[in-house]
Parts: sequence; structure tokens; C-alpha cells
Amino acid sequence: MNKFSFLITFISLFVALGISDLLISLHKLLRIRKQVKWYWLLMLWAFIILLLVINMWFGIYHYFNMELINTSGGFFVFLLPIIFLLLASFAVLPDRPETNINLRDWYFNQKSYIFTLLLLNFISFAVVKVIRNGFQVLIPLSVIITFLIALIFTKKQWVHITITIIFLILSVFMMITQEMYLK
Repeated sequence: MNKFSFLITFISLFVALGISDLLISLHKLLRIRKQVKWYWLLMLWAFIILLLVINMWFGIYHYFNMELINTSGGFFVFLLPIIFLLLASFAVLPDRPETNINLRDWYFNQKSYIFTLLLLNFISFAVVKVIRNGFQVLIPLSVIITFLIALIFTKKQWVHITITIIFLILSVFMMITQEMYLK
């Protein structure tokens, strides 16, 4: 097994865990769907995180030629964005939904945790991008980081809706173009 096969298999396990947890959590909510007060914004974030996980997996192979991943410490730095995205996929939907759960309340109670994980994902990803491409990549990532900080600290629904729509558009665009994880 060459280095590429080993690394892609290892990372694929993380991706599979993230997607599996999202689907299992959704399944648990659907099983008690009549007792769930659904909140479309939370479901949209689950979808956005799913897109980010898929996009990360498809684009990750472009980084396997980096010197960074030739050491265990460098590989750890490379792995950090993947770990934080995996944790965000675990956090976005409730694992053990109780009956009569209000997903709007759950979203606003968990928003700081969810968006801090996504913030850490994008900050650690920015570090990897700077190591690979230099500082010119920081401007688009700094906008995303600013949006995530806003989501962490505000409870204003219109801010959450606006930024979520922007993230959805960016996620679909990244899915189509693979721009975020390529180059």
C-alpha cells in the first residue's frame, strides 16, 4: 500500500463517520417526526455540513504532495481541519432526541458549539492553505471566518438566515467547482 492509498483510506474513515452520524441523527429525528418541532435552518446547516464533508473528501488528494504530510506532526496539522469538520458533523443534529424536541431551541442552544467547530475547521484549513499556497488565500477565508464568528455571538435570526444562505450558495459553488480544496 503506497502513502496515498494509506492516507486516503485513513481520511475516508473520518468522512464515513461524519456522514454516518449525520444520517443516523436524521433517522432518529424522522422516527419521532410527529414529536419534533422542525426548524429548517438547522436542517439546512446539516445539509451544508454534509456538502462540506463531501467536498473536503473529493478535494483532499490535491494536498497529498505537500511536504507537510511526510511527518507525523505535519500530518496532524493537515488532519486538524478534517477533525474539526468531523466534530461539526457530529454536533449539528441531536444524537438522542427527546420526545417533543424543538429544533429551533436546540439550534440556538447549540449554535456556539457548532459554529466554533466550523470556525476551528476554517482556521486550521487556512493554516494548511497558507503553508501550501502562501498568504493570498487568507482574504476569502477571512470572510468565512468573520461570518462564523457572527453566528457564534448573535442570536438574531435574520443574521443566521442571511449567513446560512450565503454558506449554502458557497457550499454548492464549492461542490460544483471544487475551488475551496483545489490549487
